[in-house]
Amino acid sequence: MLLKGLERNRLVRENVTLKEQVCQKEAFASFIGQTPAMMQFYERLKTVALSDYTVLVRGESGTGKELAARAVHSLSRRRNRPLVMVNCPAIPEHLLESELFGHKRGAFTGAERDYPGLFVEADGGSLCLDEIGDIPVSVQTKLLRVLQEQEIKPLGDTKTRKINVRIIAITNQDLEKKIIDRSFREDLFYRLNVVPLTPPRLFQIRGDIPLLVEHFCRQVCCELGIGGKHFSGDAITALMGRAWPGNVRELQNVVRQAVLFSAESVISAGDLQSLIPSATMVHDETASWLSAVAGNERAVTYKEAKEDLLRKFMSQYVMRLLQDTGGNVSRAAEISGLTRAALQKIMRRTAIQAASFRHNEKREVIL
Repeated sequence: MLLKGLERNRLVRENVTLKEQVCQKEAFASFIGQTPAMMQFYERLKTVALSDYTVLVRGESGTGKELAARAVHSLSRRRNRPLVMVNCPAIPEHLLESELFGHKRGAFTGAERDYPGLFVEADGGSLCLDEIGDIPVSVQTKLLRVLQEQEIKPLGDTKTRKINVRIIAITNQDLEKKIIDRSFREDLFYRLNVVPLTPPRLFQIRGDIPLLVEHFCRQVCCELGIGGKHFSGDAITALMGRAWPGNVRELQNVVRQAVLFSAESVISAGDLQSLIPSATMVHDETASWLSAVAGNERAVTYKEAKEDLLRKFMSQYVMRLLQDTGGNVSRAAEISGLTRAALQKIMRRTAIQAASFRHNEKREVIL
């Protein structure tokens, strides 16, 4: 009996382990990438998912914020309960409060029956609020109370109802700037920003571009029902040389167009010329720098050339970070994956001052 009990316990543990492995595989199925930045992101995502804290997913458009939010739910203990996605800007302002928190019959004109609301629908699971920065201040106030008290009060009701919902909020906006503009509540920001999660930009995972191109190419061929096409080596090089301001989504669109319009089975760099403006190519800057060196007719060592390019890269990268964050060094360090001390060291080396990028604020002086 004892041996049978031990064997059963071992089988149960193995079953749980296998289920967790399958769950992780499914959760990451939509992510493509093996660069150190992506591997670090996967680990952070798994760690965040295991907690039950509120998550704020931030980042530029096209970086996969919604995929990250879905993965957080899929890897969490709530994965067998509902994940309710809410596109906040898509719901008219006067209906958003009712849609989220519910209403009683007769609460307003047209309320012909009780409606429980999306918080109740997500009870026990997760509620994902996409574009949280666009919700009106009136709804922000009520949302803050829900996060504080874990209870909702439907419109027209005198009673509150306890709920058990994990909030995952998504935004591509500068919420700190909206706080200064008073269009976003500071206390709500800190309630949402318990655990921040930022998918990397495409330029941070440039080494994953060949994998992404191959994946998207297969996907498009399948969607179009055509024979397999692939990108040549020079085409991949051209794609890796672009800045990609639209991130992975922009890359996916370029691959779609290239596969659709190319008459050949092998897509070359020439096929991409009309799809990728030369002004957006990273290697153009490098080429102009090399021309300048040649014009000076001064031979430079590999070390000198590398150091000069590295200084230019660091300077441009840090300036872009500080522009995007309004001079917020802590936020810039978080986005870059560097420690604050490491980022400040680079700023000193490149003589960049964070104050130059801070938003001008009118401060009231109290005497």
